[in-house]
Amino acid sequence: MFTNLKNHKKIMNKNELLRKIELKVAQLQRKARISKLIFLTCSILLIVMSAFNGILSAYAITKNPNPIAINLFVAISFINAIVTFVTSLSSFFVFENVYTKNSAKIDFFEKKKIELKNPDCDIDVIAEELIIYKGE
Repeated sequence: MFTNLKNHKKIMNKNELLRKIELKVAQLQRKARISKLIFLTCSILLIVMSAFNGILSAYAITKNPNPIAINLFVAISFINAIVTFVTSLSSFFVFENVYTKNSAKIDFFEKKKIELKNPDCDIDVIAEELIIYKGE
């Protein structure tokens, strides 16, 4: 009788751990989608703002009779192009870093989910690994 109770408790714990892992994976996938959406939105806005700034600088260059001001607007256009390029590169690398971390976390939880489906697994060890894991 005690063995059945023990096995029942083990199955409940296994099912509970599986549910927690699936919940965590869903949460990480949702976080990755939101992060990607924010990144794409900001990138598109940055491109649009840079294009409008370039158009306005070109308009200012053509309509300005002062040669010193023309040189100033050309310099501002070049500086704007460089800053836009550096900003887009840095945001891309930050996004890649976040995406890599989330992918590693999802892989870890998927492996633990597969381990939990094995009938001979040690639930206590897996639960301890899940508690300790930070994903760094």
